Amino acid sequence: MKIFMCYARVDKPFCREIVRIIDNHEIFVDDRFYAGDDWWEIILERLAWCDVLIFLISVHSLKSVYCKRELNIAMRHGKRIMPILLDEAAIPHIPKEISKLHWADLTGAMTDEVVQWIHDSLLKIEADLKKSVHKNPTQTASIMSAPPVFLDGDPAQHIGQASEFMQMGEFDRARMILQRLRDKPMQPMQKRIVDKMISENEKLLDEQLSDRARDMEYRTLCSIAHNPHLRELALEEYEAFRKRFPDYDPKNIHAVLFSKKPVGAVISQQQQPDAAAVSVNSRSSFRSRRNPDFFMPMLEFLPIHTGATMRPFELARYPVTNQQFNIFINDPDGASRVRWWTYAASARNYREKSEKLVPAPESEDLHPCSTCWYNAMAFCFYLSEHLGQRVLLPTRAQRRRAAGGTDGRRYPFGNELTPSKANYRDSGIGHTTPVNAYNSPGPYGNYDLSGNVWEWLLDGAGLEKPYDHRTRADRYLAGGSFRSRADELLVTSEMVQSPELITPTVGFRVMILLDA
Repeated sequence: MKIFMCYARVDKPFCREIVRIIDNHEIFVDDRFYAGDDWWEIILERLAWCDVLIFLISVHSLKSVYCKRELNIAMRHGKRIMPILLDEAAIPHIPKEISKLHWADLTGAMTDEVVQWIHDSLLKIEADLKKSVHKNPTQTASIMSAPPVFLDGDPAQHIGQASEFMQMGEFDRARMILQRLRDKPMQPMQKRIVDKMISENEKLLDEQLSDRARDMEYRTLCSIAHNPHLRELALEEYEAFRKRFPDYDPKNIHAVLFSKKPVGAVISQQQQPDAAAVSVNSRSSFRSRRNPDFFMPMLEFLPIHTGATMRPFELARYPVTNQQFNIFINDPDGASRVRWWTYAASARNYREKSEKLVPAPESEDLHPCSTCWYNAMAFCFYLSEHLGQRVLLPTRAQRRRAAGGTDGRRYPFGNELTPSKANYRDSGIGHTTPVNAYNSPGPYGNYDLSGNVWEWLLDGAGLEKPYDHRTRADRYLAGGSFRSRADELLVTSEMVQSPELITPTVGFRVMILLDA
């Protein structure tokens, strides 16, 4: 049987693994060759040639104009479609035409069950094809003959478009434009810029590929870490993995394998964060001086330039996620203990009259945590004890410095706001998104500083001492949410709310106060 592999280039490690287990078939792998203008004709010929199109579903492939075009052509010509899901985060965005199809779930490891499902599905398709009067078309000219990317007009416009794709982390789309642009007539300066952009884009794309290969290995470790019969094997493989990726452990395998009472979220095979979300290399360190077994995924503090007028501090790269707050909830010495709310009489009173905190579902691990100011402060004191450092909510001044830098920008990512840069009302999403969904960092590398959720600040309204966390007062928030207008995402935008408020549009971010 003839198979066409449709995938985003960043998912190539997964593609290679699938090709390896189905190598008894004829397989065409679209390697995105861009030598000349005949590449699209080769794609069309192979789409006409194949019996089955295997579509690897990920957040990357669903954004890819090439993958979507190949899928559309295959469906128009009655090809059998076999979806394989790589990322659970892609599920809400799967097109209606394939959402009803059965797919293999590869959001965890490549287990024997997954391999068997793929083989059985291909056997069934092969049997159905033999029964049907299925003929591949021999002509391809009628199949949307124009390539997905057609370059015409001013090269500067296309260079700008490629640059924007690179900023968004869509390096495969940038590569297509740049490779095709290189063969077009340009001024010498434009040609130099394009050549240098191609070189830099290839480096970034290779990093993405390396991260995806690492992700695939890590998923396999997750699948065996909880099995007591495989503990020695898991330990051996984990140590080998850690030598190559010492700071990568988003599901806290370390706690599962080494701690008697693990502190951390339960390992899930269903959620795999993007590689950029798990870099932990701050000098503040995610590993506690007081509790060496404590680990909190995605916790990274970045230094903020304060000058001589503000005490030095470091701000978390991301808002606190459900996964991180679940660690607080699930820890026997965490949210079940009233002591974390004894910093103020009003906080303790709130805690004693409130219902027990319930963990958010693992499917929402990477979404920002929605909680009140009192609970956010309790989390800060809990984290302070484990890290051996002073963790607090940022003040209004600190938040503005981290979001606005020193150049007077309107938004953390610059002076222009588009739906591709933040989750707000005009984005049309209507709910929170993972904290690493937008590649629009602020001036110091912090993400999600505008949109998604408003973030609680330390300051109280109408207080003589604004940072007094012991006195009952309404508290400031900044940043805007997925329901906010564009003007509410400005660096200077704030609002005041009751500290008891809990709503999907409100979360928080933490900072570490450093010694002066």
